[in-house]
Amino acid sequence: MLEKIHIKNYAIIEQLEITFPNGMIAVTGETGAGKSIIIGAIQSALGGKIDSKSFKNNAEKCILEIHFSLETNAQKQLQSIIELDDYSEIIIRREITTSGKSRSFVNDSQYSIQEIQQVAAALISIHQQFDHLEILEQEYQINVLDTYCEHLEERNNFEQLYQEYKKKISECKKIEEENKKLLLEREYLEFQFQELDKANLTLGELSNSEQLLKVASNAEDIKTKTQCSLQLLQGEQGIQDAIYQIQNHLKSIRISDELQEVYERIGVLHTEIKDISYQVEKIHDNIDFEPKKIQNLQSRIDLYNRLLKKHQVTSDEELIEIQAAIETKLLNITQSDETILAIQTEIKRIENNLEIKAEKLRKTRLKQIASLKKYIESLLRDLGMENAIFEIELNPLDSFKKSGKDEIKFLFTANKGSQAKALQNHASGGELSRVNLAIKSILAEKAKLPTMIFDEIDTGVSGQVALQMGNLLRQCSKNQQLIAITHSPQVASRANHHLYVFKKVEKSVTNTHVKFLNLEEKHVELAKMLSSDPPTTAALQNAKELLSLQLN
Repeated sequence: MLEKIHIKNYAIIEQLEITFPNGMIAVTGETGAGKSIIIGAIQSALGGKIDSKSFKNNAEKCILEIHFSLETNAQKQLQSIIELDDYSEIIIRREITTSGKSRSFVNDSQYSIQEIQQVAAALISIHQQFDHLEILEQEYQINVLDTYCEHLEERNNFEQLYQEYKKKISECKKIEEENKKLLLEREYLEFQFQELDKANLTLGELSNSEQLLKVASNAEDIKTKTQCSLQLLQGEQGIQDAIYQIQNHLKSIRISDELQEVYERIGVLHTEIKDISYQVEKIHDNIDFEPKKIQNLQSRIDLYNRLLKKHQVTSDEELIEIQAAIETKLLNITQSDETILAIQTEIKRIENNLEIKAEKLRKTRLKQIASLKKYIESLLRDLGMENAIFEIELNPLDSFKKSGKDEIKFLFTANKGSQAKALQNHASGGELSRVNLAIKSILAEKAKLPTMIFDEIDTGVSGQVALQMGNLLRQCSKNQQLIAITHSPQVASRANHHLYVFKKVEKSVTNTHVKFLNLEEKHVELAKMLSSDPPTTAALQNAKELLSLQLN
């Protein structure tokens, strides 16, 4: 339950601390005294939005702190959400700077706003004046039925699988779109690859072919000049013979180091000339005059040059890189087809699983509809709607949504003899408020939250209906702590405790204060709510009668 709140520097509250008892607590006070500000502070502490302009003193930070004490069941629920050393007492604190930045803590350990919101959802539920509009929404209506069915774990499992299903569909669609773009250029890519592959490109071939062509194109000249060179090298009195003779002359006079050196150098030169002569002879003998070879070399070079120009590159190395890149793209297209097929198979598997889970949810819902209808109608009778008819339509859908494969519709009429129609078309504001309260009281019973806060949900009702609302709230408070901010004396009279909120000017500064009223003070406050301040004698008598009707 909510044990204590501490508010510092928030709106018109300089500093305020409230300790809450168990049971039903009515919170009353003049308009603008700070009742809703206190609720706003609680919501902000629990991860709600906050406006730094709402600080009382812009020079100081705002501190909002809430203390909860939890019984065993609530502790177990919280253990699945957050890891703490102690779950029996939970202290949530939020500190907000004047720049709007904030830090949130649970038992002095810092957590994100999202984590705080998850914790808060297990501790407290806050219902406000216009919340009754949410019961007109299908998502809320299916949540009401599922909470009553007590199969929220199965519903959450379905929703997780549904999110995976949506993710897979999105992933498949993305790959298909990318693949579609690739398929549009697939034919051209295949043509390019086949052209390059057929060319049988080899690294270095272009420069080598260009050299061979030059040699082949000048073969006759090379043949003639290498022949002349061989005569000079190998013929009588040729260079090779002359060097041999020199070597013989020097051989017998190697009597000094200098002559020995010259002899050795002549020997090296003789060897080099022999090697050169052999190389020239080889070139001469191997020179090819075949026109077909020249034609083949020229065709090969022309092919390379045409491909270089087409792909706007300057080397055979770049052409080979382009061929490899095209091959990779074509492989990716093939792999994308396989990936799409695998994802589609997985989507089908998830669909089958969703069908099974959706059918299970539907069967449970259909089984509990009659019971929920009967329960709501009994509560509506308690709220003064004797002839109310409440129906729940559940129809199958062709496609999944996050709650299953059902479409729900709440139908209602307050008039005897009238046919129940869609809630949004057939209920007045006051009727919606009572339907809303009936539903929320059932949800409170099923959800077993430690604390519920109702902020002016009785707006628009008065008299006997308001009294019956108060009775219903009092009944709800037997199982959990219930705080009701109200302007209705009938509702306030049902409370176990009465918290009065008022403004007080101190040193020219207005501050919000609170006070728990004793029985006599509560009597006077109810009389003021019934009439004026000071209350009339009739109002005091009416207030006394209201208190005498209080439930045990």
